[in-house]
Amino acid sequence: MGFRPKDAVRQAAGFTLLELLGVIGIIAVLVALLFPVFRRVKDSANSATCVSNLRQFGAANGMYAADHDGWMTPCVKAGQSFVTNFGAQRIMWFESLLPYVGGPDQIPSGFGDDFAMPGSYFCPSSQIFGSGQEIFDNNGTPGFRITSYAYNARIGGYTIWHGGAIGDAYADRKVFNCPNPAKIVMMADSIRVYFDQNQNNWENAFPQRHAGGDNVLYVDGHVDRIDASTISKEEWEENFLVLGWR
Repeated sequence: MGFRPKDAVRQAAGFTLLELLGVIGIIAVLVALLFPVFRRVKDSANSATCVSNLRQFGAANGMYAADHDGWMTPCVKAGQSFVTNFGAQRIMWFESLLPYVGGPDQIPSGFGDDFAMPGSYFCPSSQIFGSGQEIFDNNGTPGFRITSYAYNARIGGYTIWHGGAIGDAYADRKVFNCPNPAKIVMMADSIRVYFDQNQNNWENAFPQRHAGGDNVLYVDGHVDRIDASTISKEEWEENFLVLGWR
């Protein structure tokens, strides 16, 4: 029985502990380097889906206007709704647009946990329920999630909540009367279901879901990303409060 060479013994023994630790260390470094890349890819994909959702709403508003003599989808209008969280006899924008994005004509009565809004109502980067985004049935049982987008309260019907006292500031508006459809914001990523100047800390309604900003839909149907924290008072009044649109 002869002796084996040292290299043969080493080969039979496999990797040493130090070598295994070295390989594990290299893998850990690679994972640490690649994780931010994977995160950016995922965030980019989520943002692309969000943009697609908002474009669908832009197209839906165009169809709504075609069916209603050119009038924009109002933020809220008078009518019968089984969702009473926003007041009796009021239909919110998210219900008005339902039939134009593949949903039912309205949210059904007796809704419960088994009812869900269409997927286009949700940004995939939205992780939590925001103020006004979770509703409850009349028995107090948790209902269903509404949306992760907000509508511009200045685009129609909000006077219903103010008894008509505000007048033209919240008037119903026709698409073709819009003075600057490429700049006036219709919808946006948000933790609320509508936005308006009278909400305290209005900039906090925008959660900065996409690389420090949020996707917004303009009246002309195009979508862009903004950082709400950098919007000036003048920009807010012109592009969000729709001053001059009658």
